[in-house]
Amino acid sequence: MSSWFIFNSLGFYPSAGQDIYLIGTPSYPEAEIKLSSGKSLHIVARNLDSEHINRYIQSATLNGAPLTNAWFRHRQIEQGGTLVFIMGSAPTNWGKSVPPPSMSDAVSPLCAATNP
Repeated sequence: MSSWFIFNSLGFYPSAGQDIYLIGTPSYPEAEIKLSSGKSLHIVARNLDSEHINRYIQSATLNGAPLTNAWFRHRQIEQGGTLVFIMGSAPTNWGKSVPPPSMSDAVSPLCAATNP
């Protein structure tokens, strides 16, 4: 559980058994993860305040490209980069349009084998 806590405090955490990370509210305005490749993943939460009023993600970018989903795949960060969250005081529709992949999706390789 300690690893989940660290990930969640950074603003994302892995989904067990999948190659995706789910995005949540970061607890720190800035952090850096040193990867085994020697590269780094830099995480920035702009407008994050110590009173936690700005706890809602308004938008996000990953390596400068807009991130519209509230999740991303491991391959998107395995070479390092920069993940930027823009925080605000009210919820928005950011991240609600495409849900994360699910093992119960009809196109999931694990579930497709059970459908004749």
